[in-house]
Amino acid sequence: MYLIVEKFYFLDSHKTTQSKINKLANPKGLDLGEIDTVRWEFMIWRKANAIHKWFVDNVQSGEDDCKTYYVNIEKLRSLYNDIKEVLTDHTQASYILPTSEGFFFGGTDYDEYYFKDLKRTKDRLKYLFDNEKKFENFGFYYGSSW
Repeated sequence: MYLIVEKFYFLDSHKTTQSKINKLANPKGLDLGEIDTVRWEFMIWRKANAIHKWFVDNVQSGEDDCKTYYVNIEKLRSLYNDIKEVLTDHTQASYILPTSEGFFFGGTDYDEYYFKDLKRTKDRLKYLFDNEKKFENFGFYYGSSW
């Protein structure tokens, strides 16, 4: 499970932009042609099935198909708010961010691992919102692979 941040760079006749991208994305200086998009793994989860279920239900229209989906900032803010609510009141976990059974999905208990995944996700999303201006020209994409 991963949340990717992606940045497209418009390549015009100025080679400065291309040079900067190549240094960032291609530090070994390989001849890869023109690079116009750079992708980073913003967050990775392992067996955080409640987070995965949230993305399936709220971003993927219920389709759990291991494809990658665009996630707008408002959806990420909604996830953040749901996590904050559950971390404030653990009794709401099964209603707001329920666990999900499935192949390679891990445990379904509302235990320390469940809340640790939520806390880690909340902290990473808080970083995004604290730096939102710097991320305004980036795209976010959620995907999973089993």
